[in-house]
Amino acid sequence: MFLIKHRSEIKLRHHHTRRKPIVGKGLSSSPLELLLPRLDRVTDLGRRRYRASCPTSLHPHGDRSQGLFVTEKDDDTLLIKCFAGCDAHSIVSAVSLELADLFPRTGNENRKPIKPQWSPREVLNVARDELYVVICGFERQFRGDELTNEDIERLRTSMYRLRGVLEVSR
Repeated sequence: MFLIKHRSEIKLRHHHTRRKPIVGKGLSSSPLELLLPRLDRVTDLGRRRYRASCPTSLHPHGDRSQGLFVTEKDDDTLLIKCFAGCDAHSIVSAVSLELADLFPRTGNENRKPIKPQWSPREVLNVARDELYVVICGFERQFRGDELTNEDIERLRTSMYRLRGVLEVSR
């Protein structure tokens, strides 16, 4: 149902599916029917498991390894995991959905949106690790060393993660 078999379909899906407005809000669409059409390079692994390219900005040139895994549980709840380290909130936001869209509709749609809960220790650990990366990058620049494309991408990732730390700490 969601498999892509030809390159032409990939291009078509990329242009028409990725920024598609939310459909199915208030309808009886399952979480899987909402999420999978918005992802690129979806592969059905069987047993209600799927693999796709992660849509977040951590992958500015596309997730070539299909590092995002989607599992549909018996109650239709979706579990998502990006093996590059993208968090669930970033993944669903990148395809114009919310975390609540990963769960089946219960009829009580006026509830508050789910906000990710982070312990202060987790936030501090992420901030520490990402600041270390940024400091190392600046030290290399000050020494006159040239940064590789990989270094620049890692600094960009640190920038996005530090912005996330700011958002969580508000």
